[in-house]
Amino acid sequence: GFSMGISGTEVAKDASAIVLMDDNFSSIVSAVKWGRNVYDSIRKFLQFQLTVNLVAIVIAFVGAVFGVTPLKAVQMLWVNLIMDTLAALALATESPYDALLDRRPYGKTDSIISKCMWRNIVSGALYQLVVAFVCLFVASPMPSDPTRAGFFIFPDVPQYSKAHLTFIFNMFVFFQIGNEFCSRKIYNEVNIFAGMLQAKLFLVILVVIVAMQVLMVELFGAFAQTEPLDYRLWLVSVGLGLCSIPWGVLTRLIKIRDRTLERVAPGTILAPPSPPITGIPIEVAQPSAPPPPEVPLLRLGEPETPTAIVTATPPP
Repeated sequence: GFSMGISGTEVAKDASAIVLMDDNFSSIVSAVKWGRNVYDSIRKFLQFQLTVNLVAIVIAFVGAVFGVTPLKAVQMLWVNLIMDTLAALALATESPYDALLDRRPYGKTDSIISKCMWRNIVSGALYQLVVAFVCLFVASPMPSDPTRAGFFIFPDVPQYSKAHLTFIFNMFVFFQIGNEFCSRKIYNEVNIFAGMLQAKLFLVILVVIVAMQVLMVELFGAFAQTEPLDYRLWLVSVGLGLCSIPWGVLTRLIKIRDRTLERVAPGTILAPPSPPITGIPIEVAQPSAPPPPEVPLLRLGEPETPTAIVTATPPP
């Protein structure tokens, strides 16, 4: 039960499960709202993290099989910095909203990764992998030298050149920026930009990531093993990376039913059935059966009483 933190006794505080420190029952609503918001923030980060890790592992494995290293060690460290630190701050600092109270509570046995999250993870990773492999392996003859393979979007860029791999790295980072937008909503919400203006820290972190990515590509090439890109490669890499946002919106049109997403009418009490009341056992007397009817006994030596037989004569 509950106890008051100011006016309550120490015995009541020790016996209660929740102590209201300000003696205000409205704190219960605030605590439930913040608790659900924290749980959703953990789920958001998991969805973002699993998508990035799945794509990075598959790209590294396929690149190793074909003898190509699309993402260098320093570039992977930069991607890990985006995933582990900046993304956690961006996704875990959004304030709770009142609509969280309209949902059903999470069950004790519910998986932390819901079916809606698996849909978002698989669809987001599928888009990133398909686009990345097409841009990496599909080639076209170079105009200056038809015997050499070039990047199929811009044939004048040699395939697997430093500019080509920098394009892949830049596109991969903007994949994750788009994925970060999509990870703000982890269920069937189509409007992933809802409440964006209130998430000021989220916007600040995105600006920091974009600014640092520009520096990594344009200025820190010797350190990050990149090459400055021209405006064409910048536009296409950023465009393909941010196309993961409309892709994420489209995949949310495939609705997946989740029990916790069902709205609860105001006043509905969502409580488990109370156990039966137990106490001192009381024996209840069962009603006794009625006594059998008495049968007259005949004494020995006594003649039986003759029974008169009446015969009804019909009228003439």
